[in-house]
Amino acid sequence: MGICIFHVRWSKFIPHDAKNAMNMVIVTMTLGSLRDFLDHISADAGHELELIEERAQSGAFDTYDSYEAELSAPWERLQIAARAVQYELVALVERELHHLAHEPWLRSPKHKGPKTLFDLNEADVEALSTLRRVSDLQFPAVVDLIVDNYKLTLGSLPKWSEVAALREAVNAFKHRGGFRRFREAGGSLLQRHESNIDGAHAQIDAVHTFLVGLYSVVFSPQDLRMQ
Repeated sequence: MGICIFHVRWSKFIPHDAKNAMNMVIVTMTLGSLRDFLDHISADAGHELELIEERAQSGAFDTYDSYEAELSAPWERLQIAARAVQYELVALVERELHHLAHEPWLRSPKHKGPKTLFDLNEADVEALSTLRRVSDLQFPAVVDLIVDNYKLTLGSLPKWSEVAALREAVNAFKHRGGFRRFREAGGSLLQRHESNIDGAHAQIDAVHTFLVGLYSVVFSPQDLRMQ
């Protein structure tokens, strides 16, 4: 709670360049950890696959089905790791967008409070339970706050199309088992989003490029926006 109050009341006094630098340090560290995670999973699975191939060459498997069964576990771990990174990337992007939407949300008369402790008449548990947060908003409302306040469009930022596609893929895995929406799959009911290590690495790079571009616009002089 104390951190929240500090952000609400005092973050406006931190120079924009310093805010940009602090956020990008955190983002870079997070993305570095995700890359490291993928590299470790990939190395472990690759080693296991090599051992399986060696066993296959020595005749350890009686049938092709038993050989395929051995391969399935490391391959599945690679896919799970890629999906986990995709989930983390979407969470990171949404967290950063919520962060940028926070101050305009506080000022917005459209979004009703109470929004901070200072809006409460009492500080008991019942009153605290009525506090609203910017993270309670639906994603389009968060985007609208950012667009209106910072005078930018997400579509104009580098790699936004890849980030939007990543978010759609993660939602597909969460809600539809990875299957694409019927209208997006050309009428097919069987098209699924794919998750693999190479794709996840590319998505990490795309998220980094997008967030760098976003913060460079948000923390640039007003006259540089919407040109």
